[in-house]
Amino acid sequence: MNDITQRLQDIKSIRANRKNEDRLVSRIEKLSKQRDKQQKILQNIEAKIESSFEELENIGNKGE
Repeated sequence: MNDITQRLQDIKSIRANRKNEDRLVSRIEKLSKQRDKQQKILQNIEAKIESSFEELENIGNKGE
C-alpha cells in the first residue's frame, strides 16, 4: 500500500513539474515574440535615424 501511495505522489509531482515546464515554455515563447517585435521597432528607428542623417548631410552639402 505504501508503494502505491508513493507512486501516486510521484505522479502528482511529475504532473506539477510538467505544468510548470509548460508555463515556462509559454513564457519563453511570449518573451521571444516580444523580443522580435522590439527588434523590428529598433530596426525601423535605426533606419529613420540613418535617413535623417543623410538628409542633414545633403542639406549641409547644398549649403557649402
